[in-house]
Amino acid sequence: MNLIFSRDKTLISDEPLEIRSNRMTFVLSKGGIVESVAVRDHTLAGTVRMTAILMQAFLRNEVVFREPTPPDFLAAWQRVASPYEDT
Repeated sequence: MNLIFSRDKTLISDEPLEIRSNRMTFVLSKGGIVESVAVRDHTLAGTVRMTAILMQAFLRNEVVFREPTPPDFLAAWQRVASPYEDT
């Protein structure tokens, strides 16, 4: 799996990523499935939590967003985050 993180510009690097804002944009790519996701929450902690949940869902299921295009983020979030709502 390739994981590409970006803030304003795309960053492709093996170096650790330092996040200094409450917004993350990333691309998940695995086996021909490519998903571009932008996550923004009110706090950095919330953004990191949402990002981690979306990554885990992608690794488990290989697809987070389904049709239509553009993806319905709320529907996808409700589907993939439900196992984590009590944590």
